Amino acid sequence: QTDPPIKHLNNIRVDKVSCDTDTMASRGVGGKRPSLPKKPTLIEKREKRRSLTISESVLLNSVTGNVDVLNPEDVNDLTELTKLDENILCDMLEKRYKNDRIYTYVGDILVAVNPFRIIPKIYGKANQRMYQRSNRKTHPPHVYAVADGAYHDMVESKCTRSQCCIVSGESGAGKTESAKLIMEQIMNLCGDSSQDADVKNVELREKIIAVNPLLEAFGNAQTTKNDNSSRFGKYTEIVFDTSARVLGSDISIYLLEKSRVTNPGGKNEDEQNFHMFYYLFAENGSAKSKKLEDAESYRFLTNIDGVDEVNLEKLYAEVTDAMRLVGFSSEEESTIWSILAAVLHFGQIEFSAPSKDSFAAIAAESSALVELVCELLEISSEVLNDVLLGTWITAGGETVKRAYTLRQAESNRDAACRAIYGRLFSWMVMNVNQMLSPSAQERKKSTSSIGILDIFGFENFTDNSFEQLCINLANEQLQYFFNEHVFELEQEEYRREGIDLTNITYVDNKPLLDMHLHSTPKAPSLFALLDEESLLQQSTPDTLCGKFRGAFSSHPSGCFSMGKSNAPKFTIEHYAGQVEYQAESFIEKNRDDLAHDMFACFANSKSALISELFLMKINESTGAAEMLTSRTEDTKSRRKKIAQQQSAVAAAGSKVNKRPISTGKQFRVSLDKLYGNMSACTPHFVRCIKP
Repeated sequence: QTDPPIKHLNNIRVDKVSCDTDTMASRGVGGKRPSLPKKPTLIEKREKRRSLTISESVLLNSVTGNVDVLNPEDVNDLTELTKLDENILCDMLEKRYKNDRIYTYVGDILVAVNPFRIIPKIYGKANQRMYQRSNRKTHPPHVYAVADGAYHDMVESKCTRSQCCIVSGESGAGKTESAKLIMEQIMNLCGDSSQDADVKNVELREKIIAVNPLLEAFGNAQTTKNDNSSRFGKYTEIVFDTSARVLGSDISIYLLEKSRVTNPGGKNEDEQNFHMFYYLFAENGSAKSKKLEDAESYRFLTNIDGVDEVNLEKLYAEVTDAMRLVGFSSEEESTIWSILAAVLHFGQIEFSAPSKDSFAAIAAESSALVELVCELLEISSEVLNDVLLGTWITAGGETVKRAYTLRQAESNRDAACRAIYGRLFSWMVMNVNQMLSPSAQERKKSTSSIGILDIFGFENFTDNSFEQLCINLANEQLQYFFNEHVFELEQEEYRREGIDLTNITYVDNKPLLDMHLHSTPKAPSLFALLDEESLLQQSTPDTLCGKFRGAFSSHPSGCFSMGKSNAPKFTIEHYAGQVEYQAESFIEKNRDDLAHDMFACFANSKSALISELFLMKINESTGAAEMLTSRTEDTKSRRKKIAQQQSAVAAAGSKVNKRPISTGKQFRVSLDKLYGNMSACTPHFVRCIKP
């Protein structure tokens, strides 16, 4: 799969404009919004942020189309070339890349080609200082310059106009590293003498930076394309006051790939589970104290040979240091490692039955494992033994126990493991936000922010499931936002300023997004149909695909198709290419069900932390989890709230009939919120490319 954004970059340049090419050399991408303060005109922007002027010989060669003789190091902005198409763009990027010039401007967009190695000469303190209030005339392209541009655009608006840095590209293109470099540079730019005198503010900035390795450890994994692939999306908003002083940060997360917990990499044995599970087995790790054996013993741990044992000790120390720096207590840290170990032990519990459809019993050799899981999670052994084998249901006023078949018992066990890990990740993020977010009083002083988006890249594997559809739709939404700002809003601005131009043509992916995400009374969306099927007990992958075929085979977008085979699969023509999706597990993943009995078992843990994982609520209007208690409350108050909620869960018993909000709906709501946040900002784009 080639990097999706590349074929769109050559469209950024406007050729047919009735003004001189020097004025048009560096196009702005931020669209004017009615809610924002008045922005400078195009001409003012060009004067302020003129691109590096290339020599007369380079201009002469580019005018004649003789691009091969250009020295790529002389061309920092490819829109300076008179002739620019996809082949020339790729050729210039490749030549610069071979000379360690991994950054190139295409107008106001920074293209970053992943070098897959550290290039010390272009990073570090000296380079960070060089790009403070940097000028594109005198400095080569750099991700530090993007951070500098966002920060100083905010400062020059007197901290009234928020900014966002949008880092996109395919999986393995270097998005996470680029986002971290932007974050570090922004924190560095905040560190002027007046703020450095404020010790608390220095500590706050250090904590904001320390969050990155912590969330990477929990939310990233090794895949076939990337050793540190983000398996979730993250939007970090750094909040400032009127003097550009950092007040705190807020983190929003999107769609953690929970299926990886119990089925890492699917059919691909070269992939791994989330990094945190492997960190347990570092020499200085917690494996022995949590009664874990060799990593090879555990069903949920794959590709042990791919683990960098030399680096494991360092990574474990980095994560534990980050926990402490951010503000987690030693007790919380120990409980977190206990939860991770419990998930691995939980996955080893086996069941016995004559066949997959016969009623299950816990295998004799797994009895000790059940006791160990209960010890680590501080839950009742009697209750866990019971809920592993069946669930209580109320029908016709009578409560009866429905025993699980072998297949159902295994599914219930794995669902419990996914729920534990997913809720632990959400709990981590919510607690980080409680510790680093501005206080209510500080919020009143807040006038602007800088958002940094690091989101999963476009994916197309041999087997693509529900996660890949969500990931690719998130990228479609980013592409729509990119199109809106780079093409539509800029053309509107040209017209307002009386600049004649021929409209640029590009692929509009809004019909595709509408088909998937936005229902009308007469035309339900793909996700709405998925939610309908998820509510029906008798639904199957075949009935789901049948509904898809009936609704979308002749959809105006033309992006949906199904083959003649009877297999439950369909194909979507994305902006980055065709992807075939296997629908076998769509309904199961969208439901994300956990039996109420199992839920109550965990909610009644004697550990306040573990109990609270299962007492959190999902806000249906935002799609985000919400904490039951606050870290500012004293221990007695927190325990009282937890006890009250535990009693409510116990009282509800098997009468709970309302299904939790579906995974698809959470995704749709959070994606809408993300788009709203970005639309309220002036965007700065970084396109990462995997060579």
